[in-house]
Amino acid sequence: MAFEEFKLCIKPKSNFTIWRYMNLEKFESLLQNNALFFCRADRFSDPYEGSIPRREAEYRIKEYAKISAFSGNDFDPIKAQKGIDGISNLHILFKKQHIINCWHINNVENDSMWQLYLKSNEGIAIKTTVDRLLRSFSNTDEKILCSIIRYLDYENDKWYDKDEYPISSYNMFIPLVHKRREFKQEEEIRLINKIEKYRDLDKFWEQQPNRKGKNINVEIEKLIDIVYCPPTSDDYQIDEIRKIISKYNFDIKVLKSELSKKPYY
Repeated sequence: MAFEEFKLCIKPKSNFTIWRYMNLEKFESLLQNNALFFCRADRFSDPYEGSIPRREAEYRIKEYAKISAFSGNDFDPIKAQKGIDGISNLHILFKKQHIINCWHINNVENDSMWQLYLKSNEGIAIKTTVDRLLRSFSNTDEKILCSIIRYLDYENDKWYDKDEYPISSYNMFIPLVHKRREFKQEEEIRLINKIEKYRDLDKFWEQQPNRKGKNINVEIEKLIDIVYCPPTSDDYQIDEIRKIISKYNFDIKVLKSELSKKPYY
């Protein structure tokens, strides 16, 4: 597998420190299967996932009017709306065709990420780098894209920005690397994989062991730098995490969260 350079992606620096927060069940699944889980884009909780900003949507009808004027034809708003509806349906299908694995960019731990992804005290945070993450897929046949997420005001912003995103052409992939500004705290970097069997996606997903997505093989030793235990974990919980790692014959450094350190007075 080779990571493809794609101009619509926002390329991260290879030395960026990234984190993935997960419960123990997902962590053990990662070690047991030597695979990262990629979730279907249409199964994320954010209903705006894969959608477009309001101004981009409003521009579509204007574009149809311009095309009609340029070709010397009368503008037919009903016909134009049918075309717009067709594009909208393609965007929805496009979401179902792509699977995503998300990471958090940060030089240090993030307390809000602990609380967001761990509903209890049972979980871990993987610390690694972009370089290690990408190299961990070296023995995988899948084609994977990697991009930083760009955050916008979906009521007032547009895709194009001469500095941040100088892409003026339209492409259905663009919504996959943008999210609403309300999610800015996630500082997300994501891996994106396309399901090629797009002619009958419903049938494809019905035949999968997990209909919410699929696992893609990784090399654990290349992927994981350090595993951090939650801020409120005790010695027993830390030992249990070490046992899980040992169970699958991995040698991974385990540390307690930096947030657990006692304050100075």
